[in-house]
Amino acid sequence: MKPVSRNGEAIRAKEEPVRLSCMVAGLLIAFVLPIQPGLEVPTMFLALLGLSPDTASGVAAIAYEIGTALLIVALVRYWEHLPLSSIGIGRFSIGDAVAAVLVFFADLVVTPKIWALLQGSTVLANAAQSLRAEQEGISSWPILIGVGIAISISFAEEFGARAYAIERLSAAIGNRAIGAGVAFIAALSMHVPRRGLAYLPIVAPGQLLLVLLYLWRRNTWSCVLAHLLMDTYAMVIEPLLPLATLMFLKRLGI
Repeated sequence: MKPVSRNGEAIRAKEEPVRLSCMVAGLLIAFVLPIQPGLEVPTMFLALLGLSPDTASGVAAIAYEIGTALLIVALVRYWEHLPLSSIGIGRFSIGDAVAAVLVFFADLVVTPKIWALLQGSTVLANAAQSLRAEQEGISSWPILIGVGIAISISFAEEFGARAYAIERLSAAIGNRAIGAGVAFIAALSMHVPRRGLAYLPIVAPGQLLLVLLYLWRRNTWSCVLAHLLMDTYAMVIEPLLPLATLMFLKRLGI
């Protein structure tokens, strides 16, 4: 075997921290920006421009989510110098679309089943209270803001917390299942600062299904579509229904 020169070792040593710094930066973008730190500042600025408080906070939240997705794309292309296919952004087939729809309906079925298992527990009571608070906040938004947030969150989380995190963590750890598990836990954790621990039973089933969908299809667009269907139902359609919280628990007659 040809010995590696000291110069070659020096080059690899120089490149390795760059790869690590790329991944750290990408994970920070994927899991910190969606928490929307400092959201009050752009919200106050937009309110000064004449927007209502609810509209201002919604527009600011959309800007954060769009920024997250764009930064992930820019980091992959211009810092890592990798193709977007390295995070699952490629051709979108009919099979990918069908898989997304199946995952959406699976979420409609699985989530109430999990809630049924928790029936009568403190966990369920706290989660129901968190859900009511979430829906009260959503119902205060203009419908276009709700649609915009559903769309922007779908792109931001699937580009960053799903595709980028799973691919880079799997490569760093050397095991796809463990990498996906770490990404799943991190994705759950980023919901806690804004919504609290009580929100986790609400979001966990959908997050797990989206992780499984990515592992199955390795296609980010499929995850974006599934996430968009889930959030559009939750943020736009469900709040317009009477007794939305009860309908969530009794979804599909379960």
